[in-house]
Amino acid sequence: MRPTSGLPFLLEEGMEVVFVPPVLTEPKSAVVEEASFIKDDAWFVRFEGVTSKDAAEQLVGRYCLVRKADLPEGWEDLANGGLAGYAVVDEELGALGAVDRLVEMPAQALLAVTLPDDAGEVLIPVVDEFVRAIDEEARVIHVAVPASLVDLGRKG
Repeated sequence: MRPTSGLPFLLEEGMEVVFVPPVLTEPKSAVVEEASFIKDDAWFVRFEGVTSKDAAEQLVGRYCLVRKADLPEGWEDLANGGLAGYAVVDEELGALGAVDRLVEMPAQALLAVTLPDDAGEVLIPVVDEFVRAIDEEARVIHVAVPASLVDLGRKG
């Protein structure tokens, strides 16, 4: 398994997960029996009730959702990757604003960026196409987003 782009791996032994989208012939949910780091942001995860290679292959490409209450303490800081407050700079549009939070969605996470002068909020998908680089030292996220995406977030 791999975490969703831009998010930390948060599954732990004993967590109940729901697989989305569900598979008709396989479990809709399961309990994490084992989770161990392999390498390069890849994890080995064994689920109770998923006992065959065929069953495991049916879950490839699915997302694992867990109850917020089951996440480890401090998960919000991990999930935001410490990105709150980072400046967001677009290749063509220049400074867009600052990251307010990371919004978790089933397909990918979104950077919620507060535009200057309370002009609104833009949601930028955390995908390679838009997020070009994160400079942790300077606390800057470099993006390349369509101007129309930014316009959608502007008030009025």
